[in-house]
Amino acid sequence: MAMKVWPGKPYPLGATWAGAGVNFSIFSENATGVDLCLFDRPGGNNEIGKNPCARKYSAGIFTTG
Repeated sequence: MAMKVWPGKPYPLGATWAGAGVNFSIFSENATGVDLCLFDRPGGNNEIGKNPCARKYSAGIFTTG
């Protein structure tokens, strides 16, 4: 499945519907990297996508793109 990944926004934290897609923003004080893994259904084991999230803000906020 092809996905378009656009730069994320730092707030609000969590997964938020953004009108044309979902914004994912994660906080971690100690992580050096985060992967956003997408699955085919809730509770499913079939991973359909993995996107690395970069630490973009000094406050420990990770977003896609």
